[in-house]
Amino acid sequence: MLIIFVFTIIGLFFVYQRSKVTLKIRKAMNEAVQKNPKTMVIKETAVTLISFVCLTFCGFLICFNGIESPQTVSFGILVILLSIAEAIATPTVKNFYYDEKGFYAYTRYIHFNEVDKCEIKKVLFNVYAITLKTGEIINVSKKAFEIIETNK
Repeated sequence: MLIIFVFTIIGLFFVYQRSKVTLKIRKAMNEAVQKNPKTMVIKETAVTLISFVCLTFCGFLICFNGIESPQTVSFGILVILLSIAEAIATPTVKNFYYDEKGFYAYTRYIHFNEVDKCEIKKVLFNVYAITLKTGEIINVSKKAFEIIETNK
């Protein structure tokens, strides 16, 4: 029973953290849109949200099928809570806000001239990486990558 309590606390901590980050990003993006009405957004959340809903459903199945084992139930609870945490963050993290001069990476505005290089890294799937002149690497979606690449 202790393991169920511990995993629930860990999961709730992740839900809290993601909610806090989501609210911070959402507030910054709302302010940006109000300051500059020309700010455009690319929304790419549907597939990600569907996958987290499916993962949450799998977590419920794990809980109900392993009801005799506290370890299995605690794992299922953790899967449910982590999926919910990521589903909360998806609309703000996956949306790409930009205007004619630059784009937003989380809460920071980056001018297109700050981009050093754009590259596609092959791991299990394509990862679209933007390297800034400061050396910082930001991963973006394919559509965002194309916009940044054409405007840099």
